[in-house]
Amino acid sequence: MIDDDENDALLVKKMLQGASVSKYELTWAPSEAEGLAQCGDRYFDVCLLDFGLAKENGLEVLKELREIVPDMPLIFLTGFGSPDMDGQVSDKGAIDFLD
Repeated sequence: MIDDDENDALLVKKMLQGASVSKYELTWAPSEAEGLAQCGDRYFDVCLLDFGLAKENGLEVLKELREIVPDMPLIFLTGFGSPDMDGQVSDKGAIDFLD
């Protein structure tokens, strides 16, 4: 999970604990640079990416992620979704977004 807000990362972790998934590991990267480095160094089943990052727009980070790990599924997390956001994130290579 790439998100500059630790509270959001803790919230997602808590939500996953209530899921029926028996085994998972949530790895949190608090910055764009750390997230990109981790994705280049390890295999992840999926990436959760905050749309509103501090230094870069999530779409820019998505573009960089696609160069590093072109086949990794990516889901945007956002608190300000819109009908046209679905098209924007899909066009850039995300599989979905959660508002």
